[in-house]
Amino acid sequence: MMTELDRIDISASNVSRQKRVDLKGVPTERTMGELLDGVLIPRLHLPRFDSEGRQVNYAARIERTGVKFQRSGLIADGLEQGDHVVVQPEIQAGGG
Repeated sequence: MMTELDRIDISASNVSRQKRVDLKGVPTERTMGELLDGVLIPRLHLPRFDSEGRQVNYAARIERTGVKFQRSGLIADGLEQGDHVVVQPEIQAGGG
């Protein structure tokens, strides 16, 4: 059974900060990939595909530390109460 200690409140935005969401009670046993794909990308209304139809992959950067949070990392292992996450597209080298 989850307790209050197993959940945190965070905020997130896109790189330009034009889109922002505040999230309450985020389960800390989830991975960042689950949070990105299931909550942040849809709530921030970020595009899933670029103008050429290729899938856009997103990464999360923790503003407090400036560190990119790995998609496989547990939220409990990287985020703290009140953290802000910046969701940014991952740039793929050699895409042409």
